[in-house]
Amino acid sequence: MKADLRILNVLLGVAAALLIAGCPSDTTTSNGDDAADDVTGSDSVALRMQADYATSAVTGDLQSAQVAGDGCEGDLLEQDNPGSPAGADCDGDGAVVQYITPSSFLVAVKRMTLFDTEGNQYEMVPEADTLAESTVIDLTSPAELGELDLPAAVYSNIEAEFYYYELVMPLNDPPENQRIRVYLSDDDFEAEGNLGHHQGDITLVDDQHQELGFVRGGDPWTIANLLAERDEAGAEDSDADPETGHFRGLYGDALQWNQQAFMQGADQDIFLETVPFQLDLDSAEPGTVESITVVFNVADLLVLRRLR
Repeated sequence: MKADLRILNVLLGVAAALLIAGCPSDTTTSNGDDAADDVTGSDSVALRMQADYATSAVTGDLQSAQVAGDGCEGDLLEQDNPGSPAGADCDGDGAVVQYITPSSFLVAVKRMTLFDTEGNQYEMVPEADTLAESTVIDLTSPAELGELDLPAAVYSNIEAEFYYYELVMPLNDPPENQRIRVYLSDDDFEAEGNLGHHQGDITLVDDQHQELGFVRGGDPWTIANLLAERDEAGAEDSDADPETGHFRGLYGDALQWNQQAFMQGADQDIFLETVPFQLDLDSAEPGTVESITVVFNVADLLVLRRLR
């Protein structure tokens, strides 16, 4: 019998574990705390992006969430949450917690911008006119984004706008690998082409990245159960965005998307992430190449409830 996989929470790598590192090209990438230190070098900066398939998006380190707990205790007692032990049914509804690490991770970036302490902006990923024109970066293996020539200054933070991420994960019973797409931004506006995707929508896509249809909560995620358009009737049980009135999808999360950064008016909803760090190029040494590496922690990225 095919298992009914229902989304509990997709832990967002850019929110929970986006690490920025500035380092000389002959050293390894530092962790998030080290990234706050001053780094000096030349004004030629290598831009890189990668997915870390070993560091847990739940625990933030190499300790897998699979063994993060040994029982339903404290906040885990009443409901299944990220951090609940794998195989546990803390809320007693017959669905057990399962953690999944994708075998492939891809992200669509509308823009990524570097800021110095004076407020000047430098494009790491050029801004697309619309979400549909976002730059799609496959992080199955590390990606080189090129180099950026920067003037001597102190750089303080990065802003990024994300359209969706896409990953390959095993689905159903017996499990088969399937590519799914999770929408972070809403493209259902006239300026975006009324493409029909809301925050938190999940679709299945093929190996050529063509969308096959929308998944529906409570049903197995199979081709036969896909919807050609998002399930507005079912979506009415979810949260609606307070500004746009758009119902969110399976990954819709009021705590996530009702933040002040996402209060963008009635005709736009773009996922925005700001990450502080410091890169000091005031004392650049000739011939030294600095690098900025954006890392997504994707181990345990999906937290599912599986009906027994």
